[in-house]
Amino acid sequence: EKQAEKKAQHDLQKFQLKQSIRRLRQTWWFEKFLWFISSENFLVIAGRDALQAEQIFCRHAGPQDVFVQADVAGARSCFVRNLGTGA
Repeated sequence: EKQAEKKAQHDLQKFQLKQSIRRLRQTWWFEKFLWFISSENFLVIAGRDALQAEQIFCRHAGPQDVFVQADVAGARSCFVRNLGTGA
């Protein structure tokens, strides 16, 4: 009986630790897409499929952003976020 109480207490502590770790970091809006930061410090975003690419274009692409796509079958459409840094 005491062993079960100890195990329950241990499991509760593990759960509370996981919950506190989750609260430390807030996810960014672009993390559901394929993304990376370029060497020039631009955010490059690509959709995992055509629907996500359309979603990026309609919701997140701005007038200063750049659209890039290779002329190859199955190539991803990429968006380079330019936040008006003068580049």
